[in-house]
Amino acid sequence: LFVLFTSTGMAQMKFSFNGINTTEEVLADGSTLIRFPSGTDLNALGDKMTVSIGGNTVSDLSAITPNPTTTLITDWEIETFVHDGKAYSFRFALDDYFTAVIFSDPHVEQTNYGGLTVANEQIFVNNIVKLGKAGGRTLAFSKAPVVPMADIVFCLGDMDKDSESSGSDFTNAVSGFNTAQVPFITMAGNHDLVPDYWTGDEPDNGLTWGSTAGAGCNDKALSIITTQRTKAAGFGGFTVDVIKDADFAGDVQIEPFAFTFKGVRFYCGQTYWFQKPYKKPQLFGSATYYAPDGVIDALEADAKKNKDVPAVWMQHYPFVYGSDCDRWWVDQNDK
Repeated sequence: LFVLFTSTGMAQMKFSFNGINTTEEVLADGSTLIRFPSGTDLNALGDKMTVSIGGNTVSDLSAITPNPTTTLITDWEIETFVHDGKAYSFRFALDDYFTAVIFSDPHVEQTNYGGLTVANEQIFVNNIVKLGKAGGRTLAFSKAPVVPMADIVFCLGDMDKDSESSGSDFTNAVSGFNTAQVPFITMAGNHDLVPDYWTGDEPDNGLTWGSTAGAGCNDKALSIITTQRTKAAGFGGFTVDVIKDADFAGDVQIEPFAFTFKGVRFYCGQTYWFQKPYKKPQLFGSATYYAPDGVIDALEADAKKNKDVPAVWMQHYPFVYGSDCDRWWVDQNDK
């Protein structure tokens, strides 16, 4: 979006732009905000521009100093236009800003691990949903009096109890995002999958069969992630692309995925970007691991395809002091 700010008390000068749909609102400081479609060229508006003062159209825009049709506009730079001895100040800006809220490791109802209860997580979710709205926290960007709201929210994994067989605690705890239609993306952490989970008081039994065993728990975790990102895509108007080697039938790799939201490419690696994928065990066999070459090839192809798009790279990453977080770019257990 392209944004035009007018200073308080200078609202007598109005801009309109032929062929461009704009919206207008008055900000808290009394200035007028005009929103333009994303990608608007700040310096290609001259032939589309109409200026009026006090409701009267200015027929000769060269009577305004500097002439707004030929002024070189720089993002966020304040411009002051003078007409008949009166000054009108504007701030032109490309509104490329959006607010992404990121949290990690709620461990919902894993109370022996310091996790949150469903009720407490719901309080946090509600506060995020209300960010910038009535009754919620208000923050301000330094460049302009813009109040950010939660445009998209991420959970970086460790959703609930170790390899939760139902996942209902987590889905209930974060349901407020879907109710408010806030795009919410969650991904797998090391406590969400076997054979990668660990706590010290629960054994790592590997990728075993059964609805409450490894394969069943993984299926549930992946279902939560997939279902939630589909809902988020609907709320946020984007398409999710799975970064995955499609040649391995029956694998339960955690599907690194990517999507473009408001001009930014988000790459979500889930537990580890380069964790070894594995196939489900056969009836009389164990899980089979294989090198993630196909995942890496698909990742390189997507990055090259979107090389001109700003990117944010994400995976499970605990925001906890002392977590030795540098290890989280690789499979820490080397399994």
